[in-house]
Amino acid sequence: MSGMQYYVGNWSCMGGQPKKAPVRATISYAMDGGLMREWIVAPAQKGMKTPYYESVATTYDAKHNRYVEAGMDNTGGWGVTYVTLSGDTETGVDHATADGKLGHSITHRVNNTTFTFTGYPTLTSTIANFQATCHRS
Repeated sequence: MSGMQYYVGNWSCMGGQPKKAPVRATISYAMDGGLMREWIVAPAQKGMKTPYYESVATTYDAKHNRYVEAGMDNTGGWGVTYVTLSGDTETGVDHATADGKLGHSITHRVNNTTFTFTGYPTLTSTIANFQATCHRS
């Protein structure tokens, strides 16, 4: 899990659908043995009727040389994603989701205090449906 140590701590983020006003969120990461826990909180804002909460657990799958993330949110959404790390870039590929729609994501570690996340609605899409930039708090 040493590759995920980068995230431990608190982050302030701005993100959302491209071409729409971004919303703010906070993300907290903590290591617990061989598990990284992640909590995302976005208070109700800019047209959101309720706050958004998500909890994610990440562990390393040595047999397949990848990270496995499992998460769920307060809307009933859940997913399992396989993540590979190459240099400063993480590539996530959905394995299973609540709605059956599999997507992919790219996370880029810009430097020690900033990362970007880009989500795509399908496994092959090249047009993002979610973008965020996070800064260490």
